[in-house]
Amino acid sequence: MISRPHLLSTAIAAFLAAAVAGAFGYFELDGARAAGSPVPGVGILRLGSSYPAASGYDRYSYMIVSRGDAAAAASQPGRSLVYHSGTDVNTQWDCGVPYSQAAANGWLLKDSSGNYLVNSGYTSNYIGDVGNPAYQAAWANNVASFLASTGADGVFIDDVLANVGNITGKVYPAKYPSQAKWEDAMVSFINYVGPALKAKGYYVLINADAYTSGNSASDTGALAATFWQRVGPGVSGLMWENWLQNPNDIAALRADGPEWNNNWTGWENLVSVAQSMGRDFVGLTYGSATNTQAMRYGKASFLLKWNGGGGAFVYEVAGADPWAADWTANIGTPSAAAFAVGTGWRRDYSGGTVLVNPSPSASQTFALGSTYIRPDGSAVSSVTLAPLSGLVLTSTTQAPPAPKPANLTVPTISGVAQAASSLSATTGSWSGSPTSFAYGWQLCDSGGGACVSISGASGPSYLLSSSDVGATARVVVTATNAGGSTTATSAATAVATSAPAQPQAAPTQTIVTAGAVVPPTSTPAGGHRKGKKGTFRALAVTKPALLEWEGRLFSSSPQFHQYLDRRGVAWAPFLDKHPAVTRALGIPHVTWDGRNFYSRASLASWLSKSGSSYVTWAKKHSRSSASLAGKRTAVLLRTTPRALALTAVVTWDGVGFTRASALRAHLRSQGVDWDSFRRSHPAVARAFGL
Repeated sequence: MISRPHLLSTAIAAFLAAAVAGAFGYFELDGARAAGSPVPGVGILRLGSSYPAASGYDRYSYMIVSRGDAAAAASQPGRSLVYHSGTDVNTQWDCGVPYSQAAANGWLLKDSSGNYLVNSGYTSNYIGDVGNPAYQAAWANNVASFLASTGADGVFIDDVLANVGNITGKVYPAKYPSQAKWEDAMVSFINYVGPALKAKGYYVLINADAYTSGNSASDTGALAATFWQRVGPGVSGLMWENWLQNPNDIAALRADGPEWNNNWTGWENLVSVAQSMGRDFVGLTYGSATNTQAMRYGKASFLLKWNGGGGAFVYEVAGADPWAADWTANIGTPSAAAFAVGTGWRRDYSGGTVLVNPSPSASQTFALGSTYIRPDGSAVSSVTLAPLSGLVLTSTTQAPPAPKPANLTVPTISGVAQAASSLSATTGSWSGSPTSFAYGWQLCDSGGGACVSISGASGPSYLLSSSDVGATARVVVTATNAGGSTTATSAATAVATSAPAQPQAAPTQTIVTAGAVVPPTSTPAGGHRKGKKGTFRALAVTKPALLEWEGRLFSSSPQFHQYLDRRGVAWAPFLDKHPAVTRALGIPHVTWDGRNFYSRASLASWLSKSGSSYVTWAKKHSRSSASLAGKRTAVLLRTTPRALALTAVVTWDGVGFTRASALRAHLRSQGVDWDSFRRSHPAVARAFGL
């Protein structure tokens, strides 16, 4: 084995050097081209300011883009994935946890001398504490919020490293002082954030690398395969960067042979490693727009093992449009396994055939048995491939295209038509096995007519604002498969009403340290605030509440609720059994008939069993009180019929907001960037437990 530096993501980082310019995004696409159908197995990487350099994005089944281009990619029929990184905390742009948040919480790792660790090649990248449960939770929450705001389909996580020494000059964090300790921390990060995002319906693709200097398994793909077995279960897909090319010389392709820079068989087998776990494989190759050898070799090698499902081959051309017939032809689905032909390999597809010759020195002739079409349009019945070459050939008679999707039942909308409330859409049911769905929300008049599209509302949910009051909403769902796209429209919602008035109180939280409830350091001026009904005491916030459970830290009840849901633990019985958790997270509840109720629905259900009406009960007991007592302090809440929905209230621009999503929507309508606002107003972030 020859010792050499590792080049995990030099090209990606080079694109990110332009990310500040690209942070505002590019939304002008080829308007003359009608939305088409993505080609299965074909992907594109567009980072920094490279998005406008390509066109025809509706042809790609996978799109990996910067945050600034997330909304533009989300409007396309393919799978849109937004670049982030857990290892890196950048001082200029957001990789998942902003630098200010990481620094404030002690999430930047240091070496044994107390110096902050940085990426030796990109000194604006600090190293995040990937093994810290609080860092993991913050990263997952931040990324999920961003994806929801843009409508993107998922996340691409770069620098998932088994060995952080590859980017720090072989210096390890004091907290994780060896390669093995770091790898365990990295695995714990992926095995938390991956399932957390997948539970919300997002696709998670990781660029997972295991190179370790001095370990010969690094040269064959075997070490990568072992690492993938650890991180693969929690994600949707796995990428290998510099697919079948020397990472130190991208013009040099890997041949079949034992040399460290070859081992084609071992690296090509990573496709099978991913698919054997039920995960997609994505291979990324870099090259020029004229290097057809690299295009053909990479795509043909990918198709030799591809199962015809998810996953893609990505050929990246810096600053230019990468699309070329040499690697983007659609030849259908695999019809048989690959088989050897001399020094080469062949595999037949429903619409063509694939040929690869990985030999470093010998040419190989393939007798095809029938006529096929080359990428240049010429017909062939026999092909001779030079060493290190591949070819994707199209059948002269292809099967008729699959019919496009047909709608069976229209999409439906759930949620309350009320300002500051979120509406959620289903796709409806379809024939034709759609491979992707796109959403477009519309506002209509009170009768459900005169509908107009809502700019930027392209996700499965839509947050109603005060400007929507008096209107109805509906959603248009576009289903796509290889045969084309079809749309279906839901029925309109009820007329949107104004949100009920909220008590204008300062944000409140109980602060927990080492298991004890600590009173806040001060009380806001006035001591008590009055709402339309009832009175409650407002306490100042000094930092978010923290609850430690099973070795993880939680700062909000929704976060902890979701954690228990994934483990099949019922919420209400758990809280009854562990009242200290209720106190720690400040979860409002009402005690009635000797039982605790944590939602209005559960209380209404109980009352109905005894023949009582919740409405009648609420009117009669609108000023009943409940006490949330801690070990060292007690907070008395005057409950109203809305007491069970009581949360922190942040007043901004004269409007009270009880949810971060509502405030974010309001700020977006004023042209204010949410991430910048949170960094400038940490008290607001703490109030909402962000």
